[in-house]
Amino acid sequence: GAQTQTTLLSLSEGRAVRVDPERGERMQLSGGLDSIRINVSISDLQLSDSGLYTWELSYRERNISLQMIQSEQKVFLLVEGAGRPCQCAHGYTPLLWTISAAAGLLLLAFSWMILE
Repeated sequence: GAQTQTTLLSLSEGRAVRVDPERGERMQLSGGLDSIRINVSISDLQLSDSGLYTWELSYRERNISLQMIQSEQKVFLLVEGAGRPCQCAHGYTPLLWTISAAAGLLLLAFSWMILE
């Protein structure tokens, strides 16, 4: 089938946080561009939330306007259910820790690249 790509959340220096309007009320962000770790949570998971989620970090060096450094981390999220609220919230804890750790590592790598 056809694959679609949607930006769920976008953080940019000097701009307001942009959140996908369809999932915005269910998304929670803690941390920011100056934080060592950014946590993104999606509550009330739905079947339509299944898919490949990509965390992408890109920036331009302050002295070089064209240089773009990118880093990517991909996580596949599969939501299964029978249309009723999920009673297995504890089962998603390892996934949320993995996503948070990946985001933290990306920010650590970003900070390290800036210092060099």
